[in-house]
Amino acid sequence: MSRLSIIVSATTVLAAAPAFGAPAKATAPDLGSIIAAQQKQIDALAAEVAALRAQQAKAPAAASATAGPPAISTTQLASQQAQIDSVNAKVAQNAPAWRGGPQFNGNGFSFKPGGEVQYDFGYVSNPNNALATSNLGYNGFVRRLMVSAQGDVPGGFTYSINLNFAGGVVGYEDVILAYQPVNSKWSAQIGYMIPFNGLDNMTSNEFTSFVEASQFQDAWNNGRRIGAAVGYTADTWLIDAGLFNGAINTQATNTEWQTAVRGVYYPRALGGQLHFGASYQYRKTQVSAQGNLYQARPFTQTTSVRFVGTGPANNTGTIASGIAASGDQIFGAELAGIWGPLHFAAEAQYLMVAAIKPGQVLPPGQASTGQRLLNDPSFFSVYGEIGYWLTGETRGYSKGEFARTNIRNPFDKGGWGGVQLVGRIDYLNLTKWVGGTGSGIVAGVLNGGQQTGYQLALNWWPTDFVRFTTQYDRAQITGGPNAGAVDPTSTSLLTDRSYGVNVVTLRAQLDF
Repeated sequence: MSRLSIIVSATTVLAAAPAFGAPAKATAPDLGSIIAAQQKQIDALAAEVAALRAQQAKAPAAASATAGPPAISTTQLASQQAQIDSVNAKVAQNAPAWRGGPQFNGNGFSFKPGGEVQYDFGYVSNPNNALATSNLGYNGFVRRLMVSAQGDVPGGFTYSINLNFAGGVVGYEDVILAYQPVNSKWSAQIGYMIPFNGLDNMTSNEFTSFVEASQFQDAWNNGRRIGAAVGYTADTWLIDAGLFNGAINTQATNTEWQTAVRGVYYPRALGGQLHFGASYQYRKTQVSAQGNLYQARPFTQTTSVRFVGTGPANNTGTIASGIAASGDQIFGAELAGIWGPLHFAAEAQYLMVAAIKPGQVLPPGQASTGQRLLNDPSFFSVYGEIGYWLTGETRGYSKGEFARTNIRNPFDKGGWGGVQLVGRIDYLNLTKWVGGTGSGIVAGVLNGGQQTGYQLALNWWPTDFVRFTTQYDRAQITGGPNAGAVDPTSTSLLTDRSYGVNVVTLRAQLDF
């Protein structure tokens, strides 16, 4: 019997059967036997159908395994690879690059958070224990606690924001918005910045040879100012010029201003990197308080005592007031060179003061502070240094200033880092003949004093971003406002009395 006839027969029988529970006729065959027989045939048919379906399902898979994977064209492969490369490029573009800290880039923007910590501990001797102050001796403090952000904005704009939280107050370092299109040698910037006044001051404090810049930066009050500047940078030379106002937090009385220009020629020659620079500044004081105090610390900021300065002092080392002046001019010269692990640098600056004379009548709304002098004083400072990397590094340099040095065998690569030894002689002269008499004037000479620093620093860089400095300074002072207190029994003029001060400074630094 065929499968179809069995199914038809079973269906006919089931249809003709009486309803469940209806009385059966006496002449009808044994229905239960018929149903049981037909059920066996149905079950057998269902099992055979299931077996045929399983066999049909196995056949394509076996054929596919025998034939191998379907063919893919070269065009399809190239298209898929292009898609993979595009995804990888986008991932790489948006992933942060690490340069001490993360730098994020995308769609013409970039953003790099950063910071810097400098902790100083030092000792400054009290000459003959003559000064009645607790600000000499041992002291430690946080020199800088910086939080910063730098980046790019589409259209050729860049920004730099640096806040200093050392001392528990918010201070400002560079806060600049700049414009420099890609491949352009011209640039412009506006904000709070250092006027262009010399190699040591233009170099970041992270990369200077010593814990502090040369002493004329302190003595001349060379600090940041609000201003605008333009610059042109070629392959081997640059020139920058700007017009500046006063400090960022003195808007209400900010009538001081200055102009500054600096040019640098930095060729690769004589087997190394050369640097020749010159700068000029013209500064005017605030009209409501026309005066300047020129003074310098003994090569560290762990003390506020000044042994040289252009104003009278008491026996605590504090200088009270300076010179009545409408402004000043500063002329600077720079020279440096790098040959492998050896470098040298030297700068000189000459400052001319426009003093307000006794009896000089100022216009309404103007006033002077400090001592009025008969003649205009001028002051001079110069330093020279030589440094050598004992571990073979070459000091970093970039377009008119010293830059980060790449350590050859850093700690994280199993090495001991880089070690640099630097020596410097730094001279400042604030003593000048001005004529007349007055506080701090000895035989017509303004007794600002002369300070010569004999400095030696050992810089250890475990990595490119960590630095430890041990520095010794011998400050030799001649004259100055504290000479009488230090050597009260001498018969020499105050301008000729000499004494020495020992200074030791330790610094731990991290930047990122």
